[in-house]
Amino acid sequence: MSIKSLPVLLAFSTLLYSEEVKELTALRGSWSQARQQAVKPVDSKYVTALTALKDRLVKSGNTKAAGQVEAELKKVSEQVGLSPDTTPKPEDQFAGDWEMRTSEGWTSPYKLLSNGTVWRPENGVSTRVATWSLSNDGKSLFLRYTSKYGAVDKFDLPLVDGMISGANDRKVILTLTKKGE
Repeated sequence: MSIKSLPVLLAFSTLLYSEEVKELTALRGSWSQARQQAVKPVDSKYVTALTALKDRLVKSGNTKAAGQVEAELKKVSEQVGLSPDTTPKPEDQFAGDWEMRTSEGWTSPYKLLSNGTVWRPENGVSTRVATWSLSNDGKSLFLRYTSKYGAVDKFDLPLVDGMISGANDRKVILTLTKKGE
């Protein structure tokens, strides 16, 4: 190898090296973005669960424990890029349009509002048919119907792939599926 070819070889090596670095940078960027997207739902669910726990502790008067949860909520919210103002509330997770299916073959659209009311179209008119609430431990969602029978549907949480399952007091298997999930 002559000394004249050394600068050419060095320049060519630098060019190859810089292309490899660009590819590596692009690959790292894609990986980082995919990782953030994959972790975001987990972070959101944790923040939602912390918020629900804090609310339950406040309602029960356990302000010391609620303060500890609030500190964790603030720390996690900052880490995952959610400000405390945008922290999702548990009721927001369930507010929206749902479809109820029963093991008896009955299907009906439902609309759960964040204020705890449940509406269903009846004869072309949206009618309030129930109220909904979460259990104190956050593991169940209840629909309490306003009819004279006062039936209660109980769904087991968490929400999985936009669905929750449960049963009513007549042992009919129920599935609620969130539309748009």
